[in-house]
Amino acid sequence: MDNLYLIGRTALFFIPLFMLLAIFLFQYLSRRTALPKIIPLGLLAALTLLFITHFAMRASTAMTVEWRSDADTKSMLKDLRTMKDKDPAVHPKIVLGINDTFFPSMQYYLKRGNSTWLEVNTAPPYQGHDFYYLEDTLNSTRRILPRMILLEAYPLSGNVLVRPKIE
Repeated sequence: MDNLYLIGRTALFFIPLFMLLAIFLFQYLSRRTALPKIIPLGLLAALTLLFITHFAMRASTAMTVEWRSDADTKSMLKDLRTMKDKDPAVHPKIVLGINDTFFPSMQYYLKRGNSTWLEVNTAPPYQGHDFYYLEDTLNSTRRILPRMILLEAYPLSGNVLVRPKIE
């Protein structure tokens, strides 16, 4: 098992704890004060609505901080599929080189999408691949980028889709 799920997510426990504290506070106030029960319940409802609105506006459905680098993997696969479909004679089967960090998610997408047209290998070595999907922040990637043609830079993850220059 050894899954360290709660690292970086401790704050998630504070949301329900805070709401429980608020509920108990308003329950206590409704019992102990001479105010009608409608006032604390109205305040609780307004506060709950405010929290729900704030959560809906701030929640990210595109990525998590821990997996920011995988946020554009699906878009990259769609771009590769578009390139293959434009000229199937040039790209009957695409060989893609990726960093090790992308390997688990790529295996998921390959099995899920039944992508027999795509072969995925880890890089380095940076040779023998048609395209590369790389993290732009890695030092090893920055050294090879002058030998590549940038096809797409994905803003959400900071990754790049490149192909080797034909010499």
